[in-house]
Amino acid sequence: MVLRSIQGAVGAFSTPWTWLGLAGLALLFVPSQFKMWITQSRASKFWESLKLWPEEKRQFIFSLLTAGVFLWGASWLIALAPPTRYDELTYHVAGPSYYLRQGGIVPYPEGSNNPWLHYVEMLYSLGLEIGGEVAPRLMHLSMVVTSSGLIFLTGRKLINDRAGLIAASLFFSLPVVAYEGATAYIDLFVTAYTTAAAYALVSWYLEGGENRWLVVFGVFAGLAIGMKLTAAPGVAIMLLAILGVGLIRRPRLRFKMFALVSGIVLLLSAPWFIRDWLWTGDPFFPYGQWLWVKIFPSLSPSVVVPSPSVGSLGETALRLLRYPLDLVFNSRRYYHEAPGGMVVALPILAVPVFLFSERLSKTTRKILAVALGMSVLAVGLMFFANNALLRYALPVFPWLVLAAGVNFEVLFQALESLPKAKHGLFLGLVLVLVYLFSTRPPFIVRIWENLPQRLPVNYFLGRESREAYLSRTLPVYDAYQFIDAQPGGRHRVLSIGNEFRLYTQSRIDGVYDVVEAQNLLVSAQNEAELAAQLKEHGYDFVLINQPEVEYVSWKYTYPILQQSDFLNRYAELVFAQKGIYVYQLRPEGVKLISPNNLLSNAGFEEINAENPSSWGREGTILLSNDALEGEWAVLLYGPISSNGFGYLWQQVPIEEGKIYTVGYWLRAYSHQPALFLMRVAWLNQSGQFIGGEEFWKNVTSDWEWYYFHTKAPNEARFARVYGSAGGDQGVLMDAVCMAEGQRCPSLTKQDH
Repeated sequence: MVLRSIQGAVGAFSTPWTWLGLAGLALLFVPSQFKMWITQSRASKFWESLKLWPEEKRQFIFSLLTAGVFLWGASWLIALAPPTRYDELTYHVAGPSYYLRQGGIVPYPEGSNNPWLHYVEMLYSLGLEIGGEVAPRLMHLSMVVTSSGLIFLTGRKLINDRAGLIAASLFFSLPVVAYEGATAYIDLFVTAYTTAAAYALVSWYLEGGENRWLVVFGVFAGLAIGMKLTAAPGVAIMLLAILGVGLIRRPRLRFKMFALVSGIVLLLSAPWFIRDWLWTGDPFFPYGQWLWVKIFPSLSPSVVVPSPSVGSLGETALRLLRYPLDLVFNSRRYYHEAPGGMVVALPILAVPVFLFSERLSKTTRKILAVALGMSVLAVGLMFFANNALLRYALPVFPWLVLAAGVNFEVLFQALESLPKAKHGLFLGLVLVLVYLFSTRPPFIVRIWENLPQRLPVNYFLGRESREAYLSRTLPVYDAYQFIDAQPGGRHRVLSIGNEFRLYTQSRIDGVYDVVEAQNLLVSAQNEAELAAQLKEHGYDFVLINQPEVEYVSWKYTYPILQQSDFLNRYAELVFAQKGIYVYQLRPEGVKLISPNNLLSNAGFEEINAENPSSWGREGTILLSNDALEGEWAVLLYGPISSNGFGYLWQQVPIEEGKIYTVGYWLRAYSHQPALFLMRVAWLNQSGQFIGGEEFWKNVTSDWEWYYFHTKAPNEARFARVYGSAGGDQGVLMDAVCMAEGQRCPSLTKQDH
C-alpha cells in the first residue's frame, strides 16, 4: 500500500511500471523465502506434526474448516460479482479507477468523497490494474480471514486455543462481517490492522515490555489511521495505554518510547493529512471541520459545515449506554442497509461475566477488562465525532468476540468439572453450532438486490453475463452504456438522484455531492439562464433517477427542474428505462412532437352498462362523481380491501423503439394515503408478453399528476396500460394518458 501510494504520488500508474515493480519485489523476497522453506524442510515438518496430532484434534479442526466453508460460501459468491454497493460505485472502486485513467493521484472532480481515498484504495488500484473489478472485493474479503486469525492468536495468547477458536468463529460468523467483507468497502482492513496493533500491544505487555513489539504496534496503527480516520479513536486510546503502562513500569523510558511510537504512527499517516489539507483545507477531512464547529462554535465561519446530529452530551451518553442493546434489537439504527440482526446476540454474549471467575488469571481478566473499557471509550469518541455507524465500530468487535470466547471458555471449564462432563460439553458444542449457523438468515435476508436468487448463483455458474447481471441489479448501468455510446468523447452529465461513477467513462456530476452542479440548479433565475449555464460548463446530458428522487425527495428538491418546463423546452428525452431518464441538453431550445393520447375514453365519460367503454376490467370497478373534470372518475380498491379488488386495462398499438409517456391523475379516496400501481406491458404481434415496467406511487388526498417514461422494446407491437390500487385504501383515477414522446397532452384545465 505504501509503495503503491508513492507510485501514484509521482504519477507512475501504468501497467508496465506496475509489473516491473511487482517483478522486483518478487525477486527480492520470494527466492529467499522459498529457499528457507526447502532448506529447513518446513513442509515435511508441518506434515509430520499434523500426523502426530491426536485423532480427535484433527477431526475437530476438519469440522471447524468445514463449517467455515459453509459460512464462507455466500460471501465468496457475492465477492466474485461486480461491485454494486453505493460507496463502491461512488469512490472506493470508482476513485481508484479514475486514478488509473489519469496515471496517478490527482483531484477527483466528481464528488466530495475524493479525499477519502487513502491506503486501501491504493491497494484497490493495484487490484483493478492487474486483476479486474472483482479484485478489490476479494482483497477486502481476505481481511475477514486475517482478522479472524489475529483474534485466534490473541485469544490463544490470553487464554488458550479453544477460547481463541471460539472468538474467531464468532467473529467470522457475524452477518455484518460476512456481508461487509464481501464488498469493496475498507472497514475490515481497518479492523485487521487495528487488531494487529492490539495484538502487538498485548504481546508487549505480556513479554515484559519488549520494545520491538511497540515498533510493530506503531507500524500497524499508523497504517490503520492512514486507511480511515475511524481508526484514530482506538489508536489514540492505545497510545495513552502505552504511556500509562510506561509510567508505571519503566518511567525512565516512558517519553522516549512513547515519542518513538507516536512518531511512527504519524510518519505513516501524515502524508494523507497533508494531501487532504492541500485539497480541502482540512487535514482530517471532513471530521476536522465538524469538530471545530462543535468545540468552537463562536469561532466557526458563518458558513455552517454539515455534520451528523448527535444531540447534547446527555443524549450522546444515553445513546452510548443503549448502543449494545441497539445493536442486538435495533441494529438498523446504526446499519441502515439491513433490516436488523446483523450482530445477532454478540453484545449480550460479551457481557464480562468472566471477571467473576477465578479460573482465569488476574492478568487475563485485567487485560480484557481494560480492552472492553477502551472499546467503550473509542465508540464514545465516534459518537462525538460522527455517529458510530456499525461498520465504523467494527474495530472494537474483536474485543467483543474475545470477551464472548472467554465467557464460553469459563463455561466449558465449569462443565468439565461436573460428573457428566461429556454430556455438558456436547450440549455446549451443539448450542455454539446452532448459534453460528443461525447467523446466516439475517445475512441472506440482507441480499435483496440479487433477487430472485438472493445470491449471484447464475453469474457464478456463467449462466448470466456480466452485462446482464449489472443491468438487472444496477438500474443506471444501461443508461451509462447509452451515454458512453454517444459521439463526442467523454461526456459531462448532470445527475439527479444518482452519484454512481463506476462503469462509465463519462463525468457524472451528482448534484448531491458536487457543489458546482448543485449551485447551477440553485442559482439559476429562469429556464433560459439554466440552459446557458449548463452549456457554458460543458454539460451534455441530464440523468434523473426518478425512483430515488421520489424516495428521498428532501435530498433532490430543485424547483427549476421539478416545477418548471425546462426539460421540455431545453432537453430531449433520449433514454427511458426502469425509471432512469437521460435527457440530451439543447441550449438553443428543442421542438418536441405534438403529443397525442393513444387511449380511448381516457376520462371515463363514456359508460356502457355501468362500465367505462374501451377498457377491460377484472374484479370490482366502481364509478364516482368525484371526478377531476367531467362527470365520472374510476374508484379502485386494492387486494386486501373489503370493498373488492379490481383493475382496468386498455391495449393500444405502438411502434417499437419509441419512447412513450404514461400518466394518471390520482387522488386517495379517503384522507389516508393510498397505493397505486402504474404499469405498462409490452406485447408482440401475437399478443405475447415480452416485457414491461411498473412503479408504485404513494397517492395523497389531492388530485395530482403521476407519470413515467418508458421505451418500447424491439418486436413490441402493442402496449397494455393498467390501473390498479394496492393496500386497502381506495384510489380515484381520471384522465389517463399514453402518448409518444416525453409529455402527454393537457387533458385537464391544469397544465401538468
